[in-house]
Amino acid sequence: MNKVELLSPAGNFKTFLGALNAGADAIYLSGRSFGARAYADNFDEEELLKAIDIAHLFNKKVYLTLNTLIKPNEIDMIADHVREAYEHKLDGVIVQDVGVVRLINRLYPDLPIHLSTQLSSTCGFDASIFKDYNVTRIVPARELTIDEIRELKKRSGLEVECFIHGAMCYSYSGMCLFSSMLGGRSGNRGRCAQPCRLPYSVDGKDKQYILSMADMCTLNIIDELMESGIDSFKIEGRMKKAVYSAGVTSLYRKYMDLVSRGDFHGVEDEDIDFIKNLYLRTRISEGYYHKERSADMICIDSPSYNGSDDDILRSVEDRYIKTKPVLDIGMGISVKKGQNTVLYASYNDIKTVFTGDLSDEAKSSPLDRESVRKQMSKTGDTFFRPSKIDIDLDDGLFISVGKLNEYRRCLLDRLYKEIIKCNSGYTCM
Repeated sequence: MNKVELLSPAGNFKTFLGALNAGADAIYLSGRSFGARAYADNFDEEELLKAIDIAHLFNKKVYLTLNTLIKPNEIDMIADHVREAYEHKLDGVIVQDVGVVRLINRLYPDLPIHLSTQLSSTCGFDASIFKDYNVTRIVPARELTIDEIRELKKRSGLEVECFIHGAMCYSYSGMCLFSSMLGGRSGNRGRCAQPCRLPYSVDGKDKQYILSMADMCTLNIIDELMESGIDSFKIEGRMKKAVYSAGVTSLYRKYMDLVSRGDFHGVEDEDIDFIKNLYLRTRISEGYYHKERSADMICIDSPSYNGSDDDILRSVEDRYIKTKPVLDIGMGISVKKGQNTVLYASYNDIKTVFTGDLSDEAKSSPLDRESVRKQMSKTGDTFFRPSKIDIDLDDGLFISVGKLNEYRRCLLDRLYKEIIKCNSGYTCM
């Protein structure tokens, strides 16, 4: 079975950390422009670069959404928008506009491009013509069955990314002009007003929610989807709260891992209850994977969400939002007479060293192992947690607490940068 990527949404930095903490392999997000969710908080330039670094620290990926249609006067803006992220080793961009595909490839020829679902690729031949533009992945039309997705992947020769959970759009793969026609807010510019969620009357009959799609939940067929050849499972929801992204991610992570180990025996009832309390609508479906269309895909009575359980929301918040992901590292320090103080840290095969000053002779209170260990353990706002601290200390020496803290900060900063460098494809030390 191929390794399937779990791709989670993040509408802001808090959600990004929660999804990462819950087990996402990759995060898709948007800057303040050109993303199809203009009303999400989204990421400013500093946050975007920081998110790329943190993802790479944990050997995960970040994909930047550029999936709106672009106006001619925005071409230079989008080129500038991508530049710093590209130089920061962004892992890929998700693009709808064919002109943007050509632009990105010309300016940043080694940046992977993913074709957005709004391109509505259904057969694979249409996607294959983009291979010369460094298109590496396609998000096919959401209306395809599993068999059609297999055939599309075979014909295109590209990776395939498919939605597995979240809100669905009535229009064909999200190519909707309904909102722009009614209110001048185009979904193709990231500003959909969701008129499909409103009630309508047909032939003078009582109003019903005839265009409101049921939300997708594919937990019950996760084993079949993992065996289908799909390369990336995508969770919808950049407009939703951090507890949604983290909670849904954690549950799909659980069952994807069970399938990979051969231990999947169906979804537990308590997990179905759990996920229904994470902003799913009252009716859910498995999308188009097994059928072309069906009346049970529509929330005809009401498009409202299920009620949420405060205990479930609190448990997600405590486990994934209020805590942060950490890496367990090894640390050590050598304080020897007549030698410079040396600190070192390691994560897997990555090692860093920081050399400080000579230690002083103690006049009254010499260093002891426990005080040194205490200062070395203070990893603060970093993403590191020492699982082991080696201390080589001669008697009768002194280093101020302030200097020890400075040495530790410099050491961990070097380790942070070196891990990111290694996971971003650079040559490691």
